Amino acid sequence: MDAQTHTPAPPVGRWANSLRIPPIESPFLEELLAHASLPPGWDERVRALHRDGYAVLDLDVPDFDEIVERIDDDLSGRYGKDRRVAEAWYWNQDVRDLACLPQVLDVLRLVYQREPIPFQTLNFEVGTEQPAHSDTIHFHSLPRHWMCGVWIAFEDITPDSGPLVAYPGSHRLPDFELHDLGLPCEPENYTEYEDFLAKVLAAGGYEPKHLVMKKGQAVLWLANLIHGGSYRVDRERTRKSLVTHYYFPDCQYFFPMQSDLAAGRITRREVIDIRTGRFVPHRYDGKVVPLGDLRSVCTYPRPLPKWVKGAP
Repeated sequence: MDAQTHTPAPPVGRWANSLRIPPIESPFLEELLAHASLPPGWDERVRALHRDGYAVLDLDVPDFDEIVERIDDDLSGRYGKDRRVAEAWYWNQDVRDLACLPQVLDVLRLVYQREPIPFQTLNFEVGTEQPAHSDTIHFHSLPRHWMCGVWIAFEDITPDSGPLVAYPGSHRLPDFELHDLGLPCEPENYTEYEDFLAKVLAAGGYEPKHLVMKKGQAVLWLANLIHGGSYRVDRERTRKSLVTHYYFPDCQYFFPMQSDLAAGRITRREVIDIRTGRFVPHRYDGKVVPLGDLRSVCTYPRPLPKWVKGAP
């Protein structure tokens, strides 16, 4: 078509702000940026996060060494066979404070334009060597992608200690769930999901990016970014770290490995805001969705901390 006779596309208008997907994943990101008031230099950071699906953050946490030492002392002897501790925020105030770190929450508010809800933590002693996966197979939201992870390095990470591996751009792949693979939606089929993702990455030519981090750095990844843990060359070297996962308000929260939405089966998740100790209601179109008697709900381990308030 002759450029002189081409009719320009109409402006995006209201769609830029009304889509029920996170702004950081919006196809109209440039229009949103044009009307946003971002801190100096953040336009390019936001574009990189949109493009790659992850971003490294330089944190400035006072007394970080002392915090890490206290956490290390507390968790020593608690690591299980998989060398991780789940939900240490139940009892450890330092873990809770890092999960609610204002610097991190400010970044999440900036790119999601909603209030972040820290709801789950995992402390690691060594590199997991976990095969590539998306967090959307473990916990997801409706509307989709209102979830993310932030990993904080408690020590310098070397190439020999099994650093995290991210696959830039993979967050734009479909949200693969077990029923997409022709499998029953049950956790015992998870290894077949991992095998399938390995083939998807190879077929798409996705290149792994090893995240060799410095102590006190963090990496933020979007909901569907495919990531994992690399091989631990030095079996004696640790890779101490903390992962916090965040939801955002006005969603339903569910466990995909036991849900088949097309068949009308959904296993919802309890969500506790680690900052407040209060249960977060599930909502659809602004209305609260009751969780019922919890028989079809993925619940937190009991007993809950005494400072957790209210009922699910």
